[in-house]
Amino acid sequence: MKRLFVGCIALSFAAMLAACGDDSSSTSPETSGNESSSSVEEVSSSSELPPDTACCKVKESSSSVVLVSSSSAVVLESSSSAVAPKSSSSSVVESSSSAKLIIGNMLWDGFSNRSEKVLTGGDETSGYWYEFNDNSEGGSSTIEFPSDVDTHIDGSPFSDLIEKYRGIQLGVAFGSGFEKPYAGVAFNVWSEEQEGVNVYPWGGLCLEYKSSIDFEIELGLENGAIPTMGSCSFVASVPASTSEKVSDFVWEKFKNNCGAGVSPDIMDVLKKVATVKLKFKGDAGTTGDFFIERIGAVGMCHDMMPAL
Repeated sequence: MKRLFVGCIALSFAAMLAACGDDSSSTSPETSGNESSSSVEEVSSSSELPPDTACCKVKESSSSVVLVSSSSAVVLESSSSAVAPKSSSSSVVESSSSAKLIIGNMLWDGFSNRSEKVLTGGDETSGYWYEFNDNSEGGSSTIEFPSDVDTHIDGSPFSDLIEKYRGIQLGVAFGSGFEKPYAGVAFNVWSEEQEGVNVYPWGGLCLEYKSSIDFEIELGLENGAIPTMGSCSFVASVPASTSEKVSDFVWEKFKNNCGAGVSPDIMDVLKKVATVKLKFKGDAGTTGDFFIERIGAVGMCHDMMPAL
C-alpha cells in the first residue's frame, strides 16, 4: 500500500511537470525547436490547467483566460467579449463625425447638369445658389431675373433659371442708399449655417462666364473666424468679357481688401471659408448683366466639354 501511494505521488508530480514545462527547453510540436522564450502553447477551453507553480500561474474568469509566464503575458479572450489590448507604445486615432472634407475636384456645370446645387462635399443644405445685395446696409441694389422665370414660386427661382438658360443668366441694378452699391450670387460651401471649411485643396477657383461689367470672387468666412479682419475679405478680380471665357484664379490671385495695417494670412483664411460669392459693384443708377456657366476647382472648367 505504501509503494502504491508513493507511486501515485510520483505520477502526479510528473504530470504536473509535463503540463507546466520548462521555459528554457520547451518547444512547440509545429516548430523545429528554435522557439523563443516568450512563446506560449495554445490552451484549449477543455484542458485542465495545473495548480499554482513557480513557473506559471493561471487566472480564470467567465470571459477570458490570462496565461502569465515569467517572460511574457498573453490574453486569450472569448469571441463574445474580445477587447483589443492597449499598448503604451502606440496611439489610437479616432474618427470624428464632424470632420469636414470637401470634394477636391469640385465642378458645377450649368450647361450639362442644370442643377441649382453645387456639389462641394458639404451636407444636404450646402451648395444651393442664392442671391444677395446691399439692402441690409441701407442700399437698394437688386438682382434681376429674366422675365420668363417665375420668382414668386415656392422655393428658389434658380432651379427654373438654370433649367431654361443652362447657367445663371441675370441682370444687376445698383441702387442708392449705400455708399458702395453691390449685389450678386453665392453658394454655401459646407452648410446653410455657413460653417467654415478648408478649401485649400481646390487650388483656387475657375469660371466659365461672360459679363458686361467687372466683378469679384469673394471668399466669405465663418463668422468670427479671423476677428482682426473685421468686415474685409479676400477677393480675386474678374474682368468683363463680352464673349464666354474660361479663367483660372489660383489662391495667389486672391488679395485682401482690408487696407493698410491689416495683413491676414491667406492660408488661415482658406481654412475657414463658408461661402463663395460672385460680387458685382457699381455706381447707383447703373446696370449690368452676366452669365455663369461653370464654376469649380482650378483647372476643372477646362476639362469639361458641353453636351450637345
